[in-house]
Formats: sequence, C-alpha cells, structure tokens
Amino acid sequence: MTKALSNTPLWPYIGVVCCLLILTLLSPRSWDNVEEDPVAAVESQSQATITAREIASPTPDDSAPYQASARIALNAENQKHEATNGVGGQATNELLSLAEFQTARRVANISPPVAERVEFDPSLDHAPSLPSPDPSPGIPRIEIAPRLTPPTAVTESVAIAVSRKEAETSPHISTFWPLPQNLLMRLDQVARYDGCREWADRVRFTLKQLHRTESLHASEVTEFIDILEVAVQEGTALAKNEKRAQTRSEILRANYSVARRVEIWKQIREVVQGQTVPVALRSDDDVQLLRRADAVESALKGTVQGEAWRNYLLLTQLREAVGTHNARTQHRLARQILSRMESESLAPQQLELLQSSPFSDLAYVLKRWADEPVDCMALLDDIEAYEESRRVDAAQSLARLYQNSRWSTNPEVEELSRLLNSHYRNANIRVAIASDLLNRMIPEIDPTDEDVDEYIQGTRVYGVSRVHTKLRATLVPDSVRWRVGVEASGEVTSSTAASAGPATFYNQALSRYLARKLLIVERNGVSVWRAEAEADSEAGLTGFQTDFDRVPILGRLARSIALDQHDSRFHSARREAEEMLAERVSKRLDEEVHSRLEKAEKEFDEKLWSPMKSLGLNPAALDLHTSKTRLIGRYRLAGDHQLGAHTPRPQAPSDSLLSAQLHESALNNIIEQLHLDGKESDLHDLYREIGAIFAHPELEAPDDVPEGVTIRFADSEPIRVRFEQGRVIVTLRIAELSRGWRHKWKNFAVRAYYVPDPTQLDANLVREGSIELDGEHITSLDRVALSGVFSKTLSRNRPFNLINKRIAQSESLQDLQVTQFVVTEGWIGVALGPQYGATVHRMAVRPDGDTSSR
Repeated sequence: MTKALSNTPLWPYIGVVCCLLILTLLSPRSWDNVEEDPVAAVESQSQATITAREIASPTPDDSAPYQASARIALNAENQKHEATNGVGGQATNELLSLAEFQTARRVANISPPVAERVEFDPSLDHAPSLPSPDPSPGIPRIEIAPRLTPPTAVTESVAIAVSRKEAETSPHISTFWPLPQNLLMRLDQVARYDGCREWADRVRFTLKQLHRTESLHASEVTEFIDILEVAVQEGTALAKNEKRAQTRSEILRANYSVARRVEIWKQIREVVQGQTVPVALRSDDDVQLLRRADAVESALKGTVQGEAWRNYLLLTQLREAVGTHNARTQHRLARQILSRMESESLAPQQLELLQSSPFSDLAYVLKRWADEPVDCMALLDDIEAYEESRRVDAAQSLARLYQNSRWSTNPEVEELSRLLNSHYRNANIRVAIASDLLNRMIPEIDPTDEDVDEYIQGTRVYGVSRVHTKLRATLVPDSVRWRVGVEASGEVTSSTAASAGPATFYNQALSRYLARKLLIVERNGVSVWRAEAEADSEAGLTGFQTDFDRVPILGRLARSIALDQHDSRFHSARREAEEMLAERVSKRLDEEVHSRLEKAEKEFDEKLWSPMKSLGLNPAALDLHTSKTRLIGRYRLAGDHQLGAHTPRPQAPSDSLLSAQLHESALNNIIEQLHLDGKESDLHDLYREIGAIFAHPELEAPDDVPEGVTIRFADSEPIRVRFEQGRVIVTLRIAELSRGWRHKWKNFAVRAYYVPDPTQLDANLVREGSIELDGEHITSLDRVALSGVFSKTLSRNRPFNLINKRIAQSESLQDLQVTQFVVTEGWIGVALGPQYGATVHRMAVRPDGDTSSR
C-alpha cells in the first residue's frame, strides 16, 4: 500500500536555510529538544547553565571542547527532568549545574527610535522612551536582570559626589549645565526649513538659558527642562506633518538629540536633589556580609553543584576580602560578583534562583561595597564630549560612569544608569529577514524514486515509489522571541505488491504527508520542538493472484477468501501505513534539523562567538521579535567598558526582503579590543595574527602589499572608523613605519574614504579619491613613498562586500536588487528588495560638503 520515506539524498535539504540564518544572526550557545506541549515546554526549554568559559568548571578538564550534540535528545525520555531537593526547594540537578555557554539574555529598556517605513529615504520615527514589548500572554517569563534588593530592605540614599569645580564653591554648586554645540548646529540646519524656525529658536534659547543657570540645583532648571520636554513632543508633530523625506529626517534627528539629553538631564535633576555628602560604609557591613554569605553557603551545602556555585560566586575570595579592609579590593570584588549574578549568559532558571533569598540578600549588601559616588558634572561633560567627538577616551569615560552608577542602592541613580544604558549602549546591529527570503533560499527538491520493502500488519510490502517533497518556513508572531515553523509536505506515489500466505495483492497508492517542527530563538539559545506529522493515503487494488488460481473450483474459492480477508484488513492496514509514514517523516525531520543546527552552531562558535569572547566583547541580543512577515533582531557588540549606538538608525524600505544596519561602534569596539595601541609588527604578520584571532588561519596579506614593511601604531586610537555624510572614513594613526633600514617615517596619520557602490545584489564599499596623509614632518617625497605603500594596503581594487556571496549568487534572488545603501549618522544601512526600476537610495557627499541623495 503506502510506504515510509527512506534515507535518501533529498532529506539533507530539511535543515532549511531559516535555521542557518537564525544561527548566523544570533549566538545560540545551546538548544533544547522540547515536547509537543508548548506551555510546559516553555517552562523547561532553557537548561540551567553558567558561563563555563569564565568560571572554574566542576569537571576535571575545563578546557574540553564544546559538544553541541550533548544538548540534543531525540527520545522523549531524555527530556524529562527529575526534580531533586535543592536550594529553597526550587532547584534541580540541572538548575545548579554548570554547562555550555548561553547567549546574552537582557531585555532592552528602549526600543530602537525608528521602524519600518515606505519611502526610500533615511527618515526616522522618534520614540526614545518606548519600552520593550511585554512577553506573550500565557507564556511564563522570569524577570531578567532583576533588582536584587530584598523587599524588606530600606534603600539608603547614595553618595552624590561633586566635581572639582563644584567642591571649590561648596555648598553652592556654581557650575553650568552644558551647552551642546553639536545640537546647536543641528538646530541651525533645521531652522532653515519652512515652519521649523520658531521651534528651533525656542529650543536653542532654552538650552542657552539652562546653560546660564547658577548650578545643577537652581530652581529654574526644572522649568527649562520641562520646556524642552514639551519641545520634543512638538518636534515629533512637526516631523509627522512634513512631506519632504529629507527634511523630515533632519527634524527627527535633531529632535531625538534633544530627547535623549532631556531624559538624562531630567534624571540628573532628580539625582542631585539627594544627598551630596559621601556616605561611608557602616561598621556593621562586614558582619552583615559574612552573615549573608554563610546563608548562601548553607543553601548550597549538600547540593550536587554546590562547589561549582561557590566558585562562581567567589565566596572564598569574598571572605578573604572582608578581613583586608582594603576598600579598593572590596569594591572591585563586589562588582565582579554582582556582574556574575546578573550575567547575560545565565539561563532564566538561574536568574530566578539568584534573585531569591538568600542570594538576593547577599547581593544587596554587596551593592554597598560596589556603590560609588556619581559625579553628575563629569557625566554631563562626558556625554557632550562623546556626542562631539566620538573618541575612544570619551566613550570609555562615559561607559565608566555608567558602570559606577549601575550598582547604586539609590533608585534615582539606578534609573539614571538605565537611561545611560538605553541611550548610549543601545543596539549597534539590527537585522530584519522576511519570510519570503527564507523560502526563496530553500532549494527546489527534485522528485526521487525509491524502493519499498517493509511490513504492514505482518505482511511484507515491496515495490517502487516516487517522492515529491516541498519545504517551507512559516513565521509565528511573537513579541519577545523568534518563532519559525519548518514544514515538509509532499506526496508519495507507489506501486507495490503485498504477499500474504498464498495470495499476492498489487496496489497503486497515493499518500500525502505534512510534518511541522517549531524552532524558538530566545536570548539564551535555541529551543527545538519535536516534529509532528500526519499522513493520509488513497490506495486501490489493481489486481491479485493466489497459488491456487489454476486449480479448478479451489482456485475460485481461494480468490474469494483472499479478497474477503483483504477487504476486512484494508482500513486497519491503511491506518498503520499512514502512522508509519508520519512517524518516519517526523523522525527524519528531527534528525536533519538537529544535525544542521549542530553544524551551524559549531561554525558560529568557531568563526564568531569564541573570537568575540576572547576579545572581551559580549555579543548580546537586546531584542528579538517575530511579525507575520519578518524576523527582527537587535544586537549589541560591546564590552562592559564600551558603548553601543546612540543615534537613530536609517530605516529600510518597507518591502525589503533583507535589511541590516551596522553602527560604527560595533566595528570600533572590535578594533579597540585588538589592542593595537603601540603595537609593532610586520605588515604581513599582522594579517596572519588577525586571521588567527577570527579563526581564519588562511588569511594572508594581498600579493601587492609590499614585503619588509614594519608598522608601529600610535598609543591612542591606532585605527578608527567613522560612518558619516555618505562615506566610511578609515583613519590610521602611526607612530613609526619603516621599510628596510633606509626608509623610516614617524608620527603621521593615514586617511582613506570609502563610498557605497551597489550593483544588483552586491553592496560594495569602494575607496574614493587619493590616500590622505597628515604629519608635521612629512615632506613631498615622503608623501609619494607613503602613498605607494598605503595605496596598495588600502587598494581601490579591493572593495568591501557587505552582502554574503551565497545571497548575491543565489539564482532564486536574481529578481531582487539593493534598494538601499546609506551611510549616515554613524550607521550603514543596506536593504534588498524587489526590482521596480527605482534608484538605489544612498547618501553621498558633493564637492561643497552638503549631504544629498544620488
């Protein structure tokens, strides 16, 4: 009758492109195989793990390679979690276990200030304070990055430090609120547009009045900030009514510059209302800390992974630090422990454990050790310094002030820290993938012919069949995660024979099947549901024969009996055949998807995740959500001492099948962590070293890069990238460059400009113009020699391609084109969409320096 699918070459296609795309855009450190019950599955889908690469592992060999397959169980029995007595009656063996790395899982507090749009321009929607969407109804969620203050604890006011200038005139702080020059320039630009002058003049006047106030405490400060807050709402209305796309973009960008300052200034105003005299640690803090550390030790005693948790929480070092009375050591250790307790790599169950008593009690006392006075004037100055220059030192100083305020016991300072994180450590990578693109990338599967040889109802069935299979990816809307359904549907036409005793029956059958598998991508990994399948069949008897057909009378009797038995067992045999087909289809779908996930995860780990972690960067998924038509993800690539994006990103056209935006901070953060400051190296060796860091040992310097060139980078900002005014500006600061013993140049800068150059499915950045050289002692002859070196190192013939070759060369995407390629306000935006004969939108710089479209 029917048959189950056999192991044929068509099934490797089951590991659909959507799975690979998911894994190349997120850092899934683990995945779980989940039972069919969605609610129960969500509760148990995330195994409790702790970052094994950052802490001592309970296993003898903490350098053992990561084994992805250990987290996948195809048998339902392997998915059942047996509870054991644990901490507070909540823990399980898995809850206290140390396993593989998991992805960052922090909820973004502020959504991106822009969204999808229809026009081909970089206009923006302003929503600087929009919170992340709530979890889906009915899905149990655990608060991420919890406040660790016990409910009964009384929060004390934090020490608010005064800057040096403030201290000189204490108790009256006679220093000014900053006057943001960068913002004033934006307002001058906006004031030239019809209907905007009055708004721009009012904002400019209010900023200057605020700057003239006598102190941060001046009574009129609140009034001026309130005026600016109203102006933000008016600016949003102005932009909404503006019909010209470029003008609307300028208004929104200026308005968002006002908005992010107003939110932070308003909170600083709340903070300075508090205590301005530093608060020393209480004498009983050490006693309280030891008492709460003892409570944690008692809770962990006798648990399976108690020792691993003690190591992770640094309890031994904590006890030693209590006796030293070294405030600096205590301060550093407290922050390290608190960072681990709120790590983005923890699974939800672990976060839930650490926010419960006695762990949260310990965290509260640790905050007093970690607490540090907040210098509000320095914060205001650092914000404007970074807005103006975007230099590394300004970014590090602002990030340091964020870290100082992060562990405050004062709710107002804690809110200030949240705003700094939201506005200046925002996502610096954003990707949107349309379901249409996923399905286009899934290859067409040719029909395959297969042999049939199986037993149904104890009867051998054999013959041939032809299998037609179609794969499809569907998106299930979700506000806090990616939900992708993988569907395999098809038909099996078969011609078979079934031998039962002396009778053989010949059948023609048509069977249809549909298998579904759900993949859920969250901030801490990928969860995989077991595949479900169903099948139905239509079979017809085309003939039969018996061993007695040639025997008179007996032959007719044998045929009659055989036919009656066939008819009586027909429906049960068909049901069994359908069940066998559904079971094998679902099993094959499970196996193939899991094998593809393993392969993709391993490649991602080797090529991206491990290099980023080794550089001290923390790839974090700040926001994931699924619409009916798109997967959208926002990520931050930054260390604790670094910033993320702070400006609105360009919007992609609404009909884009693929869009991506990259902020310059992501690239600069990677470059900074290469620690090239003051580094001296042969140019060819430098290529190899960088290739080794990113698991590309084959990386070599291009053939035209001269041999024997030694470079020593400057001690500050050796390489810096800026995305602005339609160009990518690459600046190299070099302390010394030598070629042999006769040629040596010192203290100069090299600058190269790259501009968008899109073709149909390629988005290339190509070098424009000549190499620029700056240096006090660089002669004309020096310029000629150095231009020869860097014209080859930064060759015009080696463009940077921003679109994956697999996408650009895919036959199924040849009716698409690059519909957006912009470089503006610190962002690169690229989008692929339908070919409508429209001009690709990109920002370019004319000779007069104005930004325009071409």
